Amino acid sequence: MNSFPDRAKSDSPQCDNLPQRKILGIGLSRTGTTSLHLAMGMLGYRSIHCPRLDRLGEILEHYQAAVDTPIACSFRELDLCYPDSLFILTIRDIRSWLESTEWLFTGPPPKSPWKRQLRLKTFGVLTWDRRRFLNAYHRHVEAVLDHFEGRPESLLVLDITAGEGWERLCPFLQTPQPPLPFPHENARLVR
Repeated sequence: MNSFPDRAKSDSPQCDNLPQRKILGIGLSRTGTTSLHLAMGMLGYRSIHCPRLDRLGEILEHYQAAVDTPIACSFRELDLCYPDSLFILTIRDIRSWLESTEWLFTGPPPKSPWKRQLRLKTFGVLTWDRRRFLNAYHRHVEAVLDHFEGRPESLLVLDITAGEGWERLCPFLQTPQPPLPFPHENARLVR
């Protein structure tokens, strides 16, 4: 169902003609991904928030930046297809992240097949489960840090919810800081 993994083979001809540099937000949902997406737009990048996992390769051809869980759970493949890209791991205090994910993911599972696939690939469950989400968060952060070990120029760890913003993001992207406040969207934690 997911069209992207075929594109991620380093010897795949499908990767040959892709733009080499993307800015990819690889934090899980509820770690400031919407704010990062808006910040990318404010910096002049064509950005997409939460693209469809089953059409990821096709969609990314049209954007310079992309963020949220479909990007996060595909970071290894994306690093192969876009080897000169910059990756931004958004993180958040684990207690507030769990509260926020409980608010977002409690309820009936998604009906869309690609969203079901995304939840299973990321969390191993279709509905919110504290233990599974906690394990998935820690596993994801550790996997990203391990993958980019020794490549500090490729990865920025950013805690937007703790107030980090332009002062860390702009030097990493080697772009001037805009004279506007850093966006803070979807700050809602609980119902």
